[in-house]
Amino acid sequence: MKNGCSVLYVCIVSALLLQAPLVGEGADRPALVPMLGYELIRLDSEEAYSISTGGAVVGETLSFVGLYTRSVFDGYPAPAYSDTYHGIELLLDMDRNRHQAVGLFKSESDRPVSGGLDTFQAAAVYGYEILSGSRVNLAVGGGLGVSDFGLDSPVIPVPFVRLKYRSPLLEAGFDFITGPSLAFTLFPQQRIRFNGDLRIDEFRDVRDLIFEASLGYRFFDSESPAGDFAGFDLGVKSDVLSFVSADHDQAYELHYYGVFARLDLTFLALTGGYAFQGRERWEDDSTADTGDGYFVSLAGLWQF
Repeated sequence: MKNGCSVLYVCIVSALLLQAPLVGEGADRPALVPMLGYELIRLDSEEAYSISTGGAVVGETLSFVGLYTRSVFDGYPAPAYSDTYHGIELLLDMDRNRHQAVGLFKSESDRPVSGGLDTFQAAAVYGYEILSGSRVNLAVGGGLGVSDFGLDSPVIPVPFVRLKYRSPLLEAGFDFITGPSLAFTLFPQQRIRFNGDLRIDEFRDVRDLIFEASLGYRFFDSESPAGDFAGFDLGVKSDVLSFVSADHDQAYELHYYGVFARLDLTFLALTGGYAFQGRERWEDDSTADTGDGYFVSLAGLWQF
C-alpha cells in the first residue's frame, strides 16, 4: 500500500495499536468519535492543503474508522498530474477472545476506485492470538490483499502479525499486513514521555521510512482529578503526501522532513513546524527538490 495517511487516521490507528482510550475512559457502550482536520504544507516551490472529515466507532471488541480527505495543490504538482485528489481510508478491527480480524481499504487518487485497480488497495486478514498475557499479546495469521501489485493477479496472500506489549516502562504496538507499522510510548505513566510512530510500505530509499518521534510533557498527572488529557510535544518527523493518478503508472509523492511543536488537548491538537529537504517524486522515478518551508495541522475529535 502507498504511504501517506491523514493526521486523524494516524492518531486513531496509533490509539488502537496501543489500546489507549481516544478521549477519557471507555464505557460499556461503543464510543462515537466524529473527527475533522486541516493540514497545510508550504515549501519554496510547492504548496498543498488537505481537509479531512469522518469518524470512528470504538468498542471493546469492534472498532471502525472512516475518513474522507480532499487535497488541493496550488498549481499542478507535476507535469500532467491533477491538482486535486481524494482520499478514502477505512479500517475495521475486530477482536473477540483470541480471534482477530482486520479489514482495510484505502484510496488516494484523482479518481478513486473508478480510475482502476492501481487507485485503491484493500485487504482482509484473520489472526489467532497465540500469546495472551498480562504484558505481551501476539496474534498471527493471514489473508488477501487486492490492488495493482504489478503481478498477473490483482489478489495476493498477505501476512498478519500483531504484537502488543504493556509495562510501566513501555507500551508498544506492532502490526504487519502490507507493511510494518510500529507505535510506542516510553514511560507511559509519567508526565514526561517519549512517543514514536514508524511505518514503511515500499523499500526504494530512505525517504520511504515515514516516522514521527516526539518528547512530550503532560500537564496533569494521570492520577489527578483533571485526568491526563492535555500536553505539549516537541518532535521530528519524515512525512509524505502520496497520490495515485488514474492516468499515470506511478504515484506522485511529496516528501519532507520536519521539526514541530504540538499542543495536544486530546479533543483538539494543533501542530506547527519547519519543513526542510522537500522532494517530489513522480513518473519514471523523476525527482525534484521543493526546498524548505513550514507546515501546520489542526485535528479535532470528540467522543459521545
